[in-house]
Amino acid sequence: MGEPIRVDHLPCLSCGKEILRRRKDGRLEDGSNFRRRKYCDRACMADTMKKQMMGSWNAARCAAASARMTEYNATRVQSAAHRAVSSASRKAYNATHRAVSSASRAAHPPTQLQLLTADQRRVYTKLRRCGCSYADALKAAREAASTN
Repeated sequence: MGEPIRVDHLPCLSCGKEILRRRKDGRLEDGSNFRRRKYCDRACMADTMKKQMMGSWNAARCAAASARMTEYNATRVQSAAHRAVSSASRKAYNATHRAVSSASRAAHPPTQLQLLTADQRRVYTKLRRCGCSYADALKAAREAASTN
């Protein structure tokens, strides 16, 4: 059997530059690892991949992708404008609603239930659960608290 052919240099597939075996800790790179390398560095590998990818894209596909991207960006601008308008109208509505609700709270006195103490409320709740009417339960709750 003859001696295997030793290959210490290969051409880069991207730029054609000669690829040399690397040295690590003073030792040459393993022959099988060296033969597997096709590019001199990562930049050449990336360039080749870009060329391959762009070669598979024809002009129609590139134009369609560009149109989709333009449409997507226009949609994003419209939705951002819509959010801004919605936010402004929501803030205006909330400010108006707060003013109306605070005015209505000032105009209406507290209800009879809000004037009850905690003990009176407890009695009232029990009577309502038993089926008593609102007026009867309220009257009984006031009387029960005053007798205690």
